[in-house]
Amino acid sequence: MSKYITIGLIGAISLFGSHMTWAQKPSDSLRNQIGLLHLQSFYDNGTKSSAIVSLEYLRRFENKTSLIGRLNYADRQAGNGIQAELESYLVHSQKYYSFASLSASNSLVFPELKAGYSLYRNFKQGWEGELGYRFLRAEKLNMHSATWSAGKYAGNFWLNLRGYFTLDEDKLHQSYRLTGRYYLNDQLDYASLIVATGTSPDDRSRNFQYNSFSSFISKSIAIGFKKSFGNNYEASLTGAWNNQKIADSRYLNQYDIYLAFYRNF
Repeated sequence: MSKYITIGLIGAISLFGSHMTWAQKPSDSLRNQIGLLHLQSFYDNGTKSSAIVSLEYLRRFENKTSLIGRLNYADRQAGNGIQAELESYLVHSQKYYSFASLSASNSLVFPELKAGYSLYRNFKQGWEGELGYRFLRAEKLNMHSATWSAGKYAGNFWLNLRGYFTLDEDKLHQSYRLTGRYYLNDQLDYASLIVATGTSPDDRSRNFQYNSFSSFISKSIAIGFKKSFGNNYEASLTGAWNNQKIADSRYLNQYDIYLAFYRNF
């Protein structure tokens, strides 16, 4: 088993479905966390900038299982709306843990329904594997995705390759993401680099109102940094560029800035 079971927020702080993770806190007394998150997106086609603001609460339990509740508010070109999310990391044994998520919204600016499950297994020498499933319903889209990932800890480095196979209207799309992270101290602070091709259902920055789910042609890159301040406070900053195909001959450049602040207590 890895030195820490890494707890991530797939829906909350994922620009490309990446797990922008933090290690389980070494202090057993810090079982609660509140967070304020802000994602600002800019576009090069004249569309006004959009924003997603999130308020979340996380509860850690004695066996390192965690439960996360989150409320998201979006202000986009098509209007605004609210999305409710519930996520959980369940520790089953020394080798296995799983992730489950469910979110719902009655606004077009969010997917109507999202659900997901992944099972993780820790192997020797810092290896970790994942198999999972995602479902997303948004306007005219009903997407079913199988996902897999393989990760490896090597000293202060963590590398993870993730793939998605998404079925949409009898068409199969592929997307891939490579995440590299360098930990600075006890797996609490890190710098990260993410490169990706294709569009994943875990990408919360994407506007799924576009009827075309152009997966393999999209490409993106993100750079981030996370810093802890003692055991009680954490902050992260991420910048990203995403070039995506939104029609047969139309492309969109999207620039994202993501800020997150957390307090543990």
